[in-house]
Amino acid sequence: MLAQLEHLLHMAQLPNIDVQVLPYEAGAHAALAAPFTILEFAEPLGTPIVYVGTVTDAIFLEEAEDISQYNATFGDVQGSALSTVRSAAFIEQVAASLESEK
Repeated sequence: MLAQLEHLLHMAQLPNIDVQVLPYEAGAHAALAAPFTILEFAEPLGTPIVYVGTVTDAIFLEEAEDISQYNATFGDVQGSALSTVRSAAFIEQVAASLESEK
């Protein structure tokens, strides 16, 4: 797990990647229902698609109302997460505790 945390810290330094930790203390949130991915495309495709993975299948949502709901859910979760700076500090703290256990 230490190597994974170090990799996250490395990736978080890239200009096109934000790493945010959603701590347990944040409590329940709308994204707990099922994992989802919002896929956004450059033109000419343009229209976003939401991918929702289930235990036995997957759902692809393309309706504007569905996209809007999932964007709002993502925004809520992101707002509950630690900032990118605080997330990096949290990951560093966890990594240091793992390192000291060696």
